[in-house]
Amino acid sequence: MASNSGPSNSPLGFSFVLHKSPFTTITSAATRQPLTAVRISLLTPNNKNHSLGNPDVELYYEPDLGVSLVNFRDVLLHSQSLAGITMSMQRNKLETELKKVKNLLSVANGCLQNVTKEREQFDDANNQLLVHFKSKDALGPAIAILREHAKNLKRYDKAIDPDEEFLQDIEQRKSLEHEYLAAETKVLTIFGAPLNL
Repeated sequence: MASNSGPSNSPLGFSFVLHKSPFTTITSAATRQPLTAVRISLLTPNNKNHSLGNPDVELYYEPDLGVSLVNFRDVLLHSQSLAGITMSMQRNKLETELKKVKNLLSVANGCLQNVTKEREQFDDANNQLLVHFKSKDALGPAIAILREHAKNLKRYDKAIDPDEEFLQDIEQRKSLEHEYLAAETKVLTIFGAPLNL
């Protein structure tokens, strides 16, 4: 309920009634607490039966502005200035957070580019290995044929180039042939001697 005070006289000859209203809807920008509203009804000599529900002037008490009563315009300007300061502080905080996020994003983009390059290099190396394996599979039959030819060439090489056993066998034959020729000449000389006589 509204608490009313009795009529008071102003220096100008007007009388007024002060009453506090608990149904105020304005809040302080700094403390977020409801402001105390003081409604003033002017009682002029022409209007002695002024309704207390419709005051002529409504003043507010804002603890941040001091003890004196101020009108709605001053409270609104003060509240807006405090709201502007609060919003600029929040904006500065959000801008610093945005800078941090941008820095992290640039670092993440750098890492992503490095990973992309490494992935491309890995794919290139992998493709080269696949090409190598395919060419190896294609060359497999040709390699088998070449190995078979190499074996045949080794066999022919052994047949053409005598080895140690073959040389010993030839030497034995030569020595046997010399012995045979020597024995033959002896036999011929023995049988040929009586013929010469």
